[in-house]
Amino acid sequence: MLARCIRKAMYRRADFVWIRELWMKDALQRLGRRDYFFLSNAIHIPSVRSYSSDKPIIFIWCNTLKSWRNSEWFVDALAEHELEYATAAILGFLEDNPELTARQEYVRSHVRSGVQLLPFKDPSAYFLNSKFFVLPADIVYLNFSLLEAMAHGVVPIVSNVEGAQEIVVHGESGFVADHSRHGLAEAMKWAARIDANEYERLSRNARRRVKEKFSIEQWGQQLHSFYMGMGHV
Repeated sequence: MLARCIRKAMYRRADFVWIRELWMKDALQRLGRRDYFFLSNAIHIPSVRSYSSDKPIIFIWCNTLKSWRNSEWFVDALAEHELEYATAAILGFLEDNPELTARQEYVRSHVRSGVQLLPFKDPSAYFLNSKFFVLPADIVYLNFSLLEAMAHGVVPIVSNVEGAQEIVVHGESGFVADHSRHGLAEAMKWAARIDANEYERLSRNARRRVKEKFSIEQWGQQLHSFYMGMGHV
């Protein structure tokens, strides 16, 4: 109760409110409506990228296996008949992390054979060799791995949750799937069927989307505008 009161007082007395995640917007509005400045996550745009559909890994998962990311949906989708021969990799295993032990064991014991299971590490080389980045999470908006994958030309498949459409435009820079086990499987099947020309179009658009909206350069311009505006408040 004391912490809540202190947070509310700080929110109301602050000269400026700066938020980094969309979920903060609703949480703060419950403390009282006022203007805020939103500055999202941003990444360095790599010089290397690949728009080719001829890549050895069809589907890549590159996040730790937290429960709200729904990794079991990905595992189940890969077992479906239409995807049983699709190459895939899961980069997300962490050792000595009790919070993730049960989820990691579930994935290890249920994933079909042939799927690469790898520790969470620098994914750059894997992104250059992967076609689709899969993230069926309850929270999608500006996941760092998602941005980095798109910047390398990997086409994203994400859940239709709050903020998803802010980064992935369905059918233009990736696929936005129904937020369910079935919805993810259907989106992955659809993605696997697109031809080389369509893949290249989506891949180029995915990189362009991140470069234009979520690059460090764009972040710097937004931050500069924020500080310049402070003098007029």
